[in-house]
Amino acid sequence: MDTDRGLTDQRVDDALRHLFQETGHGSPSPGFEQRILNRLAVAPRSIALYDRPLIPWAGWALGVTFLGALIIVAILFPSNANGIMAEFMRRAPHFDLHMDWRSPWLYVFAACGALFHLLDQALTRRTRFRASQR
Repeated sequence: MDTDRGLTDQRVDDALRHLFQETGHGSPSPGFEQRILNRLAVAPRSIALYDRPLIPWAGWALGVTFLGALIIVAILFPSNANGIMAEFMRRAPHFDLHMDWRSPWLYVFAACGALFHLLDQALTRRTRFRASQR
């Protein structure tokens, strides 16, 4: 506490206890309770605002569309064909789907995505539930 005066926590507690014993029980001024109630009556009530999901539906739609287009391009333009897209596909990294399904990173990524989605849904529902209770 105050090392200059040698005060410790115990000494400060004793001093406060002695001070409270000297002054005794205090009573509030007349009308104190009514003043508090009047302040509470005019205090603004907080209302819950609509909480949007972390990823809006347009973001999900864009992601699914991009992923679908990527899969379609990979299927329709094999790397052994000729043309601009075939050249692009030859230069793009090759993924062996048979081996990729064995990778633990795929499952960790999917689990994290599922947990983030569940957390978003839980937080959104909890906020809506609190707002409906008011």
